[in-house]
Amino acid sequence: MGSARADWVPQVQNRFYTATVTVNGGSSAITEPRSIYGPLHTLAGEAIGAPLLIKNGIDSALRPKVELNGAQFLSSRISGDLNITLTPTPAGVIRIEVMGPSYSAVSSFQGKMGGIIRYDCQNVLTFNNIRVIGQAGTAGPILPGTVALELNPTSSTACDSNLSWLLPIVGELLVDKISGKLDTQLEEAVVNFSKNIRSSLFVVAEGNNFRSGLQQLVPQSSVVRLPNGQEFRIGDFIWNNFDYITRNSQMTIKLSKGAPVDVVRGMQNPYDSVVTGTPLKIDVNVPGMLTFSVELKETAWVEWQWVCNVTRPSEACAEP
Repeated sequence: MGSARADWVPQVQNRFYTATVTVNGGSSAITEPRSIYGPLHTLAGEAIGAPLLIKNGIDSALRPKVELNGAQFLSSRISGDLNITLTPTPAGVIRIEVMGPSYSAVSSFQGKMGGIIRYDCQNVLTFNNIRVIGQAGTAGPILPGTVALELNPTSSTACDSNLSWLLPIVGELLVDKISGKLDTQLEEAVVNFSKNIRSSLFVVAEGNNFRSGLQQLVPQSSVVRLPNGQEFRIGDFIWNNFDYITRNSQMTIKLSKGAPVDVVRGMQNPYDSVVTGTPLKIDVNVPGMLTFSVELKETAWVEWQWVCNVTRPSEACAEP
């Protein structure tokens, strides 16, 4: 008798990165196998891991506040893409705006009321669509003292007994006494986040042959064939004007996920045999010159192996 559900385990046959630069209707691309752990793999890892820097910063600020108020910090997660805008200003600094991610944390409260009624409650504190604004030097992280945060906190609590009158107290405790005091504590995490992203993309280390992330995405030899048949040496343009581009251009950067090569549970059919993700996309407006975009995509060729239940691999049942 067939199973009403199925789990599918991916068997990756091939996995690679493609960096594509597009300008004036033409494009040029380079590819890199994931197995060589080259520069595109490194950049993808930086992009995919960037939200964890924000999550860890919030965790480090939130955990002691929760525990100080007699609760236990259980878990947290961050979700959503990160959208970053870099805008040069006449004062010579870069305005940085980060938008998009949401954060949630679960905490537990246990105890007795009046020595008689025992309660066990869980609270979920959520920061929806976090927004960070700051200023940075032309090649550095966000400057301390310039950070502004919008956390948009909400709180919900559930208890295992009829103590609904406790819920406003618990929610107010977390929202007002914890989230209201996070700004200065999160500043260091935000500075480190901006330093990590800007360094990996735009800063060339002195004294060695390290190339910036932008130069790794667009090698100097890159040539774009335009719709009119002419060739444009976009690689030479970026490399020869690198300082001007990074100091004067408005850029939007989207950080997202790689190819979803994960177990698929409880579905009759898995994903396609080719799955893709776009960890990084950059749009650049160079004033007085041109606009171009760079996209880093991960592609995986997958064969899906059916199992009855991935948590119980020895269980026998017919493939649906």
